Amino acid sequence: MEGGEFPVTVESVRGVVTLDQLVKDMDLELTDLFQNCKEKKVLAVKLINCVREHRRVNQSMIAESLGVGDAAVSRVVRKMEAYGYVRRERGRHAEWLVSLI
Repeated sequence: MEGGEFPVTVESVRGVVTLDQLVKDMDLELTDLFQNCKEKKVLAVKLINCVREHRRVNQSMIAESLGVGDAAVSRVVRKMEAYGYVRRERGRHAEWLVSLI
């Protein structure tokens, strides 16, 4: 592109900022929430990314997108909501909608 400018997209950010780097960066923060459970920390980071990309998304779509069970997503979302990372609200069809705070 002219002048070295290019659009910043989700794909371009994913290419530069890896999941591993995000997990390392958030490890200390997430230790209070998920002590001694690296898998839940990784799931939490993936969940934050998913919600960030979709702005507001229901828990079932998060589970499907991440390839994990609804119950696992529900537990992580509840804990993250209690610590002020995300907000949940009931949607039109009584599903839980998740957004970032």
